Amino acid sequence: MWFKKIIRAIARGINSIEELERVERKEATAAAVAEASRVTASSSTLSCLSADFGQL
Repeated sequence: MWFKKIIRAIARGINSIEELERVERKEATAAAVAEASRVTASSSTLSCLSADFGQL
């Protein structure tokens, strides 16, 4: 796990573990928001589909 972190830090030009951890937290937050958005969008699509299906 640390090897991957070091490789990511080097690739991004990050020279401190604290900065890498800050970037990873920011990415994790963005990923969680994107996932929540995706789940909400698919839920509304499913409810529209089931509403339309009931009218057939």
